[in-house]
Amino acid sequence: MRLKPSEIYFSQDTIKNCFDHYGTIGSVLDKIYEGTMSIQLIPKISVCQKDGKWFTVDNRRLWIFQQLEKLGKCSEIDVQVTYSIPDNKFTTENGGASVTVRGDPGSKYATDVSWRRSRGGGRRRRFVDWDDDFSVFDSDDSDDSVDDPYDFLW
Repeated sequence: MRLKPSEIYFSQDTIKNCFDHYGTIGSVLDKIYEGTMSIQLIPKISVCQKDGKWFTVDNRRLWIFQQLEKLGKCSEIDVQVTYSIPDNKFTTENGGASVTVRGDPGSKYATDVSWRRSRGGGRRRRFVDWDDDFSVFDSDDSDDSVDDPYDFLW
């Protein structure tokens, strides 16, 4: 199934500004925009329909796709349909219309970005983010005949 990134909503209010193995979300955006990285390296996002809207738990990747759509570099993406998002993963308070980045996303090209400084230090409860890097779980394995060698980066 294909959707416009702007037709997909965020399931959470905030996202981390980086991937564990691939730098900031903004640096990935910039590399794709400049043509030094292929958009095809970003794994599909999973979507679930709730109240007539498509939501994802792959919020950082959606942020990149939505930015690329605004920049005219992406009109539609392949998505994988799932059937539910656990209630504890659905934290959006604005209907998924936008997301705040925790820390500077680090992009030259991102537009209309809401971000806040990360709260460094201190002990915090670990924020479980389904959009964590996929070193163990590949969200699109179900339809791959061969594993994507770059999945470990996300």
